[in-house]
Amino acid sequence: MIEGTFNPVVTKTTIALTLKCKKCGCEFTTDVFDVPFPNFNADNQEESEVYEEYEFCCECDDDCDCQKVYTINIYSGMYGGTFDIDDNDELELINMEIESKED
Repeated sequence: MIEGTFNPVVTKTTIALTLKCKKCGCEFTTDVFDVPFPNFNADNQEESEVYEEYEFCCECDDDCDCQKVYTINIYSGMYGGTFDIDDNDELELINMEIESKED
C-alpha cells in the first residue's frame, strides 16, 4: 500500500503525486487533490479527522492501454494527515507535492 503523511492543515492544502506504473513503466502525475479541512473543535485526533476520496487513472501515452482507475483516500486531522492508495501493487510513489495556500 502506498501511504504518506503531512503536517496539520491550517490553510488550503493540496496534494499531487508522481507515480510510476509497474505494469507499463510510465511515470505520470495525478491531478491536484484538495485536502479536507479538519475539525479543530474536536477533542482528539480521531474525532477531528475528515476524510475525502478521489479517483485517478494511469495516464500514459496513447500507445498504452493501462488506464486502470485507482482510489486515493485522504484523512486530515488536527495533529496531521495521512493518505493511502488502495489496490496499488502496480504503482510506485516517485514524488509527493504538498502545497498550502491562504484562502
